[in-house]
Amino acid sequence: MKLYAMANALKTRLERVDHQNLTKEEFVSLPIDDEWLYRQNRKLVSRLKVAEFKERSAAIEDIDYRNCPPWPECAHVATVTYDYARNGTPVRR
Repeated sequence: MKLYAMANALKTRLERVDHQNLTKEEFVSLPIDDEWLYRQNRKLVSRLKVAEFKERSAAIEDIDYRNCPPWPECAHVATVTYDYARNGTPVRR
């Protein structure tokens, strides 16, 4: 198993003064968390490259609702997004 991020994190954490008061369990968990985050970030970056989004800075907040038709056709996007974020389940039309 290649644990490059854990090795770097361990080296960095040993040098930090504020980690001297941690218990053994707390100290060991920090490099493990760093390795997990490193791997998750690498997966996310590779998936974003494969996705080939047209605009990298696109966000739901950037949608211009001024020229939208009335509620049923347009505002469902905001409702679906809100319901999904809150409950974890998309709304079916």
